Amino acid sequence: MSVKTAERLLDLIELFALERRPLSLGNIAGHLGMPNSSTHALVNTLLGRGYLYQTSKRLGYFPTRKLKQMSDAIANAAPLLDAFAPRLAELRDASGETVLLTKRQGDSVINLDVYESRQSVRFSPRVGERKPLHSTASGKAILGTMPAEELARTLGRLKFDRHTEYTITERAKLATEVARGKKRGWYRIVGENIVDLMSVAAPLSIAGETYAITIGGPIQRVKPRMAAHAERLLKTCAAIQQETGE
Repeated sequence: MSVKTAERLLDLIELFALERRPLSLGNIAGHLGMPNSSTHALVNTLLGRGYLYQTSKRLGYFPTRKLKQMSDAIANAAPLLDAFAPRLAELRDASGETVLLTKRQGDSVINLDVYESRQSVRFSPRVGERKPLHSTASGKAILGTMPAEELARTLGRLKFDRHTEYTITERAKLATEVARGKKRGWYRIVGENIVDLMSVAAPLSIAGETYAITIGGPIQRVKPRMAAHAERLLKTCAAIQQETGE
Protein backbone atom coordinates (compact mmCIF):
# COMPACT_ATOMS: atom_id res chain seq x y z
CA MET A 1 0.00 0.00 0.00
CA SER A 2 1.41 3.40 -1.00
CA VAL A 3 0.98 6.70 0.85
CA LYS A 4 -0.30 9.34 -1.56
CA THR A 5 1.67 12.26 -0.09
CA ALA A 6 4.92 10.29 -0.19
CA GLU A 7 4.20 9.15 -3.75
CA ARG A 8 3.63 12.76 -4.84
CA LEU A 9 6.83 13.95 -3.18
CA LEU A 10 8.89 11.25 -4.89
CA ASP A 11 7.14 11.93 -8.20
CA LEU A 12 8.09 15.59 -7.87
CA ILE A 13 11.75 14.81 -7.17
CA GLU A 14 11.87 12.46 -10.16
CA LEU A 15 10.14 15.10 -12.31
CA PHE A 16 12.83 17.68 -11.54
CA ALA A 17 15.52 15.07 -12.26
CA LEU A 18 13.90 14.38 -15.62
CA GLU A 19 13.12 17.96 -16.66
CA ARG A 20 16.24 19.63 -15.19
CA ARG A 21 14.66 23.09 -15.30
CA PRO A 22 12.47 25.31 -13.13
CA LEU A 23 8.77 24.39 -13.17
CA SER A 24 5.71 26.48 -12.41
CA LEU A 25 2.85 25.25 -10.25
CA GLY A 26 0.88 24.64 -13.43
CA ASN A 27 3.74 22.65 -14.97
CA ILE A 28 4.04 20.47 -11.87
CA ALA A 29 0.29 19.89 -11.58
CA GLY A 30 0.06 19.03 -15.28
CA HIS A 31 2.99 16.63 -15.35
CA LEU A 32 1.96 14.80 -12.18
CA GLY A 33 -1.81 14.94 -12.63
CA MET A 34 -2.26 16.61 -9.24
CA PRO A 35 -4.99 19.07 -8.22
CA ASN A 36 -3.77 22.66 -8.04
CA SER A 37 -4.53 22.83 -4.31
CA SER A 38 -2.40 19.73 -3.58
CA THR A 39 0.42 21.01 -5.79
CA HIS A 40 0.40 24.38 -4.00
CA ALA A 41 0.47 22.69 -0.56
CA LEU A 42 3.34 20.36 -1.52
CA VAL A 43 5.44 23.12 -3.06
CA ASN A 44 4.84 25.46 -0.09
CA THR A 45 5.92 22.73 2.33
CA LEU A 46 9.17 22.17 0.41
CA LEU A 47 9.75 25.92 0.17
CA GLY A 48 9.31 26.22 3.93
CA ARG A 49 11.81 23.40 4.60
CA GLY A 50 14.37 24.85 2.20
CA TYR A 51 14.23 22.11 -0.44
CA LEU A 52 12.81 24.36 -3.18
CA TYR A 53 13.27 28.00 -4.11
CA GLN A 54 11.44 30.27 -6.51
CA THR A 55 13.73 31.15 -9.39
CA SER A 56 11.31 33.82 -10.62
CA LYS A 57 7.56 34.37 -10.77
CA ARG A 58 7.60 33.55 -14.47
CA LEU A 59 9.85 30.46 -14.47
CA GLY A 60 8.73 28.86 -11.21
CA TYR A 61 10.54 26.58 -8.76
CA PHE A 62 13.68 24.48 -8.61
CA PRO A 63 15.35 22.33 -5.90
CA THR A 64 18.04 23.85 -3.72
CA ARG A 65 21.22 21.93 -2.97
CA LYS A 66 19.78 20.86 0.37
CA LEU A 67 18.36 17.72 -1.22
CA LYS A 68 21.80 16.81 -2.59
CA GLN A 69 23.41 17.48 0.80
CA MET A 70 20.91 15.19 2.51
CA SER A 71 21.29 12.43 -0.09
CA ASP A 72 25.10 12.71 0.05
CA ALA A 73 25.01 12.41 3.85
CA ILE A 74 22.93 9.24 3.56
CA ALA A 75 25.10 7.77 0.80
CA ASN A 76 28.28 8.48 2.75
CA ALA A 77 26.86 6.54 5.71
CA ALA A 78 26.64 3.31 3.69
CA PRO A 79 29.97 1.62 4.48
CA LEU A 80 28.88 -1.71 3.02
CA LEU A 81 28.37 -0.19 -0.43
CA ASP A 82 31.77 1.51 -0.11
CA ALA A 83 33.31 -1.89 0.60
CA PHE A 84 31.89 -3.24 -2.66
CA ALA A 85 32.83 -0.22 -4.77
CA PRO A 86 36.48 -0.85 -5.75
CA ARG A 87 35.84 -4.46 -6.76
CA LEU A 88 32.71 -3.59 -8.76
CA ALA A 89 34.52 -0.81 -10.59
CA GLU A 90 37.37 -3.20 -11.38
CA LEU A 91 34.88 -5.77 -12.68
CA ARG A 92 33.24 -3.14 -14.90
CA ASP A 93 36.61 -2.13 -16.34
CA ALA A 94 37.83 -5.71 -16.85
CA SER A 95 34.60 -6.91 -18.48
CA GLY A 96 33.86 -3.72 -20.43
CA GLU A 97 30.19 -4.15 -19.48
CA THR A 98 27.80 -2.68 -16.93
CA VAL A 99 28.04 -4.14 -13.42
CA LEU A 100 25.32 -3.89 -10.80
CA LEU A 101 24.82 -4.87 -7.19
CA THR A 102 21.35 -6.06 -6.23
CA LYS A 103 19.46 -7.39 -3.24
CA ARG A 104 16.16 -9.16 -2.84
CA GLN A 105 13.16 -7.01 -1.95
CA GLY A 106 10.04 -9.13 -1.65
CA ASP A 107 9.47 -10.96 -4.92
CA SER A 108 11.79 -8.68 -6.85
CA VAL A 109 15.38 -7.47 -6.82
CA ILE A 110 16.39 -3.86 -6.28
CA ASN A 111 19.48 -2.22 -7.77
CA LEU A 112 21.66 -0.89 -4.94
CA ASP A 113 24.55 0.32 -7.09
CA VAL A 114 25.30 0.54 -10.82
CA TYR A 115 28.66 0.84 -12.59
CA GLU A 116 27.82 1.65 -16.20
CA SER A 117 29.92 0.41 -19.08
CA ARG A 118 31.99 3.09 -20.81
CA GLN A 119 30.87 1.82 -24.22
CA SER A 120 28.39 3.88 -26.20
CA VAL A 121 25.93 0.98 -26.55
CA ARG A 122 25.41 -0.41 -23.07
CA PHE A 123 23.04 -1.73 -20.43
CA SER A 124 21.84 1.29 -18.40
CA PRO A 125 19.82 0.20 -15.33
CA ARG A 126 18.99 2.75 -12.61
CA VAL A 127 19.80 2.67 -8.91
CA GLY A 128 16.59 1.93 -7.03
CA GLU A 129 15.00 0.17 -10.01
CA ARG A 130 13.19 -3.06 -9.17
CA LYS A 131 12.98 -6.10 -11.43
CA PRO A 132 11.28 -9.52 -11.09
CA LEU A 133 13.06 -12.52 -9.62
CA HIS A 134 12.04 -14.86 -12.43
CA SER A 135 13.35 -12.90 -15.42
CA THR A 136 16.67 -11.50 -14.17
CA ALA A 137 20.06 -13.14 -13.71
CA SER A 138 20.34 -11.59 -10.23
CA GLY A 139 16.89 -12.89 -9.34
CA LYS A 140 17.85 -16.41 -10.38
CA ALA A 141 21.08 -16.09 -8.37
CA ILE A 142 19.11 -15.16 -5.26
CA LEU A 143 16.59 -17.95 -5.86
CA GLY A 144 19.52 -20.34 -6.11
CA THR A 145 20.61 -19.58 -2.54
CA MET A 146 17.25 -20.56 -1.04
CA PRO A 147 16.71 -23.86 0.80
CA ALA A 148 14.48 -26.25 -1.16
CA GLU A 149 11.32 -25.55 0.86
CA GLU A 150 11.68 -21.78 0.64
CA LEU A 151 12.40 -22.00 -3.08
CA ALA A 152 9.26 -24.09 -3.64
CA ARG A 153 7.12 -21.61 -1.67
CA THR A 154 8.60 -18.67 -3.55
CA LEU A 155 8.12 -20.22 -6.98
CA GLY A 156 4.56 -21.08 -6.03
CA ARG A 157 3.88 -17.44 -5.17
CA LEU A 158 5.63 -15.66 -8.05
CA LYS A 159 3.72 -13.99 -10.84
CA PHE A 160 5.38 -15.15 -14.03
CA ASP A 161 4.76 -12.05 -16.12
CA ARG A 162 6.07 -12.29 -19.67
CA HIS A 163 8.46 -9.44 -20.59
CA THR A 164 9.76 -10.83 -23.88
CA GLU A 165 9.18 -13.94 -25.96
CA TYR A 166 12.10 -15.55 -24.10
CA THR A 167 10.81 -15.00 -20.55
CA ILE A 168 10.43 -18.20 -18.55
CA THR A 169 6.79 -18.38 -17.44
CA GLU A 170 6.64 -21.96 -16.13
CA ARG A 171 7.59 -22.81 -12.53
CA ALA A 172 9.11 -26.17 -13.39
CA LYS A 173 11.25 -24.69 -16.16
CA LEU A 174 12.50 -21.91 -13.88
CA ALA A 175 13.29 -24.44 -11.12
CA THR A 176 15.37 -26.42 -13.63
CA GLU A 177 17.17 -23.27 -14.76
CA VAL A 178 17.93 -22.27 -11.16
CA ALA A 179 19.25 -25.76 -10.39
CA ARG A 180 21.49 -25.61 -13.46
CA GLY A 181 22.89 -22.27 -12.36
CA LYS A 182 23.43 -23.46 -8.81
CA LYS A 183 25.47 -26.41 -10.08
CA ARG A 184 27.85 -24.21 -12.11
CA GLY A 185 27.91 -21.38 -9.53
CA TRP A 186 26.53 -18.60 -11.73
CA TYR A 187 23.28 -17.74 -13.47
CA ARG A 188 22.27 -16.12 -16.74
CA ILE A 189 19.47 -14.62 -18.79
CA VAL A 190 19.41 -14.19 -22.56
CA GLY A 191 16.76 -11.70 -23.63
CA GLU A 192 14.35 -12.70 -20.86
CA ASN A 193 13.79 -9.24 -19.41
CA ILE A 194 15.02 -6.96 -22.20
CA VAL A 195 15.09 -8.62 -25.59
CA ASP A 196 18.63 -7.60 -26.64
CA LEU A 197 20.23 -7.94 -23.19
CA MET A 198 22.27 -10.79 -21.76
CA SER A 199 23.42 -10.92 -18.13
CA VAL A 200 25.39 -13.26 -15.91
CA ALA A 201 25.12 -13.08 -12.12
CA ALA A 202 26.42 -14.72 -8.97
CA PRO A 203 25.27 -14.50 -5.34
CA LEU A 204 27.30 -13.60 -2.30
CA SER A 205 26.45 -13.52 1.38
CA ILE A 206 27.59 -10.65 3.62
CA ALA A 207 26.63 -10.44 7.30
CA GLY A 208 23.91 -13.01 6.77
CA GLU A 209 22.33 -11.09 3.89
CA THR A 210 22.29 -12.29 0.28
CA TYR A 211 23.29 -10.01 -2.59
CA ALA A 212 23.93 -10.61 -6.27
CA ILE A 213 26.47 -9.10 -8.64
CA THR A 214 25.61 -8.94 -12.33
CA ILE A 215 27.49 -8.26 -15.54
CA GLY A 216 25.14 -7.20 -18.33
CA GLY A 217 25.25 -5.87 -21.86
CA PRO A 218 24.16 -6.46 -25.46
CA ILE A 219 23.83 -10.15 -26.34
CA GLN A 220 26.20 -9.92 -29.31
CA ARG A 221 28.99 -8.66 -27.04
CA VAL A 222 28.34 -10.65 -23.88
CA LYS A 223 27.56 -14.09 -25.29
CA PRO A 224 30.96 -14.77 -26.92
CA ARG A 225 32.70 -13.79 -23.66
CA MET A 226 30.22 -15.42 -21.28
CA ALA A 227 32.71 -17.91 -19.77
CA ALA A 228 35.31 -15.18 -19.16
CA HIS A 229 32.70 -12.91 -17.60
CA ALA A 230 31.50 -15.71 -15.31
CA GLU A 231 35.07 -16.46 -14.20
CA ARG A 232 35.73 -12.78 -13.38
CA LEU A 233 32.40 -12.57 -11.59
CA LEU A 234 33.11 -15.53 -9.33
CA LYS A 235 36.59 -14.22 -8.51
CA THR A 236 35.10 -10.83 -7.60
CA CYS A 237 32.50 -12.40 -5.31
CA ALA A 238 35.20 -14.51 -3.60
CA ALA A 239 37.44 -11.45 -3.13
CA ILE A 240 34.62 -9.37 -1.62
CA GLN A 241 33.67 -12.14 0.80
CA GLN A 242 37.29 -12.55 1.86
CA GLU A 243 37.74 -8.81 2.35
CA THR A 244 34.60 -8.53 4.43
CA GLY A 245 35.57 -11.49 6.57
CA GLU A 246 32.81 -13.81 5.37
